[in-house]
Amino acid sequence: MFTSKKTFAPVRQLSRHLQHLLLLLMVSGCAQVAINPQQSGSVSSSTATIRSQPSNLRSGEQDVVSVSKSPRDTRSYRALTLSNGMKVVLISDPSVNGAAASVHVGVGSNSDPEEFPGLSHFLEHMLFFGTKKYPQPGEYMQFISSHNGAFNANTSYDSTNYFFQVDGTYFPAALDRFSQFFISPLFAEERVDSERNAVNSEFQGGLQDDNRRIQSVLRAVVNQKHPWANFPVGNSATLQDHGRAKLRAALIKHYEQHYSANLMSLSLLGRENLDNLEALARQYFEPIKNKNRRKPVSKVPLFSKGELPKQVNVKTLSDIRAVNYYFPLPEIRQYYKERPADYLANMLGHEAEGSLLKLLRDLGWANALAAGATQATDDMTLFSVTIALTEAGMSKLDEISALLFQYIELIKQAGVQPWLYQELATMAQVSFDYQEPPNPVNMVRGMAEQVQLLPPQDLIRAIFLYEKYDQQMIHALLQNFRTDNVLIVLSDKDVSVTTQEPWYGTQYSEFAVSKERIAQWAQYPRHPQLAIVQPNPFIPEQLALKPRTAAPPPGNIVNNRPQLVLDNSGVKLWHKQDNWFFVPRANFFLAGLTPLLQSSLRNSLLAGLYVNLVNDQLSAFAYPATLAEASFGVASNSRGITMAVNGYSDKQTVLLEALLQSLTKADFQQERFDIIKTEMIRGWQNAELETPYVRLSDSLREVLVKSTWTTAEKITELNRISFTDVTSFIPQLLGSLQLTGLSHGNVTQSEALAMMSLVGRYLRPVSQNKLPGYESVIDLPEQGRAVMDVEIPHEDSALVLYQQAPDDSLQSQALVKVFANLLNIPFFDRLRTQQQLGYVVSVGDLPMLDMNGLVYTIESPVADPRLLEQRINEFLQSFEQTLLSMTPQQFSVLKAGVVNDLHQVPVTLDVLSGRYWGDILLGHESQDRNFALADAVAAVTQEQVVDYYRQHIANPQAGRLVMRSVGMGHQQQFRAAGSESAGTVQIGTDAPELEMFKNSRPVFAYP
Repeated sequence: MFTSKKTFAPVRQLSRHLQHLLLLLMVSGCAQVAINPQQSGSVSSSTATIRSQPSNLRSGEQDVVSVSKSPRDTRSYRALTLSNGMKVVLISDPSVNGAAASVHVGVGSNSDPEEFPGLSHFLEHMLFFGTKKYPQPGEYMQFISSHNGAFNANTSYDSTNYFFQVDGTYFPAALDRFSQFFISPLFAEERVDSERNAVNSEFQGGLQDDNRRIQSVLRAVVNQKHPWANFPVGNSATLQDHGRAKLRAALIKHYEQHYSANLMSLSLLGRENLDNLEALARQYFEPIKNKNRRKPVSKVPLFSKGELPKQVNVKTLSDIRAVNYYFPLPEIRQYYKERPADYLANMLGHEAEGSLLKLLRDLGWANALAAGATQATDDMTLFSVTIALTEAGMSKLDEISALLFQYIELIKQAGVQPWLYQELATMAQVSFDYQEPPNPVNMVRGMAEQVQLLPPQDLIRAIFLYEKYDQQMIHALLQNFRTDNVLIVLSDKDVSVTTQEPWYGTQYSEFAVSKERIAQWAQYPRHPQLAIVQPNPFIPEQLALKPRTAAPPPGNIVNNRPQLVLDNSGVKLWHKQDNWFFVPRANFFLAGLTPLLQSSLRNSLLAGLYVNLVNDQLSAFAYPATLAEASFGVASNSRGITMAVNGYSDKQTVLLEALLQSLTKADFQQERFDIIKTEMIRGWQNAELETPYVRLSDSLREVLVKSTWTTAEKITELNRISFTDVTSFIPQLLGSLQLTGLSHGNVTQSEALAMMSLVGRYLRPVSQNKLPGYESVIDLPEQGRAVMDVEIPHEDSALVLYQQAPDDSLQSQALVKVFANLLNIPFFDRLRTQQQLGYVVSVGDLPMLDMNGLVYTIESPVADPRLLEQRINEFLQSFEQTLLSMTPQQFSVLKAGVVNDLHQVPVTLDVLSGRYWGDILLGHESQDRNFALADAVAAVTQEQVVDYYRQHIANPQAGRLVMRSVGMGHQQQFRAAGSESAGTVQIGTDAPELEMFKNSRPVFAYP
């Protein structure tokens, strides 16, 4: 449960690739969840009342201040300080079914004692396992899970956050259990060793995680006197008795020294009114002691004088190919109204014409770029520019560095402009005015953190502010973007290295950037393509809501379905004008269905290359759209290609036409094709380096889905495809499509029909083609055991065991869903907490179309897969007693939790649009799949559950598919365990053997 410090100010929603890249390369990755990820501003607002001073006054008395909130925000807020000094934010939302809470402690790994690196992380783990009031180690986890909840915690550099969500009916009881963490934890002697092993398992599970490996190198190359340089995760070597220094005694001392109410903050969100929420906060959290502690603050710099400029080469396990430029800045959190770092992140991270990325892409040196500021330590911000390099770009690092500093100089000379700041402020205002409620647990996590950093009146609006354009401040910050103030981190599996950091064994080298090299950058010819960005054409101008033809639905919005408004000559269009969220946004989805892609792997890959070329060509055009909170793109799947246009309805037609033009003009370049083809292969190869349980989960899907191809098959076939093959395939693909669309949001029926008419000007649908079928799922034997051994070079062993439902009926899907909820915490408690088999221990369900099944997952540093399977069998056999002792009331509570979860209503337009679209693509136009499943769960009886358990779960003869990998340290143990049991079917991992197994089995064909 360890994470690093949160991203301070992201300026845009990044592509999945770039998000992964940032996670790998940022010194401080995203750990905490902000209240709203848009990070944009506000001017006009309504107000809510909050308490800002410690007081015992009742609501409405004199310690009330105004706080800005969105005009659309129907929640109520109150901020106060308890008598013990603990800051509290209360959020009342009568519309929510669930409730959420978070405690934010203002100390993290920066407080670790020298003798016990990772102690703060270990302490975070230990608080879950028993308190004086609730001494049973699994009681809290069982309670939350049994009432439709979830929980977790994370430790970062200077804070630790604990959080949960639960059915609102059980909120007070959950708070009672939760608050005891901070009042009377037991730190039971018998749990110290077991949880120490769990932390070590977490550490070992990350040994091949390049994110952690790179961060560990960065900790090795900064000032070693700074606490940021410490090893924050901990393992069995650091968390053990050292002579007279005893781990449990150090743990208790650490808790007593740093867990003080004055360093804590609390956020509660529930359907109760504010007075009742305040009563809950006072009842359960005022007993926490105020020891008047101070936050640990480092007095040494993160980078010693003269240490920069420096380059660090990091040898990665996966094929990352990236360079990151870090610029240390002064602490800037207090300038949240001016946002100077966000302004610069927008300039440096831009992708449109004239931008650094556009030039690097045109040169064939880079694929992606991100820029942003990260709060690294108490008094320092790190600004990073992260560039995903092509193979050619790896040999052009000095040229890229020269161009980066040219662009920085251009920004200094002409890039600090009030009109650009005003664009950001305009979009921030729009975002604020039309914000949609975040997930409750995300909101409480963000609020609990923000209340330690911000004045109460700005708690809600702070992340939406671009209030003060300060040209001098931006220029002052720019002075830190210098060639003598940069740390360059080059990450690749083939870089030259000279040493190794001690914790993860990551190989690296570090060396000073010479003055001669910097002089060469300065002499690099100034590139004429670099230019300051132009005004954004996608800033919405018309935000009025369209006249509505229907009133808000009296029942559940999910059942208020889109209507089929066009069905003619191979074209279908579904439409629903929003009458619930009242935001000027809309979503348009289009599927081009064709049987062509299911006919061969080659056709599937040709389509994948085609859509990647389209998205690549549109990247510069798409970036300003993204800044205006719009997006568009195209993807391929087994049934054809899909397109989507999302954002403010004002610019939807412009975005759709740009997408269609690129799609049909197909004016691509050989060079970009070569790069995209290489990147596709690199992505598949990197996926092969995922941690064992992830690899096995992916392999499980390869076995179960009839037409899935292996990575080796895809790479072999892709290498045979040329640029000419793709361009020749495009007319064939576009000439075989039947079109299905959905328009949902602030758009009338006539406007939706006009958008589909626009589609018709570019695409010529066919009506005679047979529609492609859906994927089919392999029907595993109802009895017997099938095993696949996957070779994964990792210290840990892993096992993924799958028990398929006997059929694809709603009742079977419901029974599996019930068991996933019923088994989860007992399975975790037995195999992880008690038996200490590993950090990753879980059970859940795996729905695939109409087929469902139970999946048991363990990744273990201590046991081979045969032992793991044995322990799972023992658990399943012993569970009957628990099942039979369950009272009718307990069973009803269990079912109610599952039903309530399935009945959760989308809280944003985008989520509801996606739910409608998913149902349309799967042929469920008239009924929501989740609601149908909820009805089936409600109908399940306790007798049916017991019968299902005996026949399909505990029965030793019941069918199962076992995916396993043997850790490098467990090979001998695995071989010594003997041969497979009689009747076991061994599935080979190479393509012909896998295909042979699939062909030998019938399938569940989706209707």
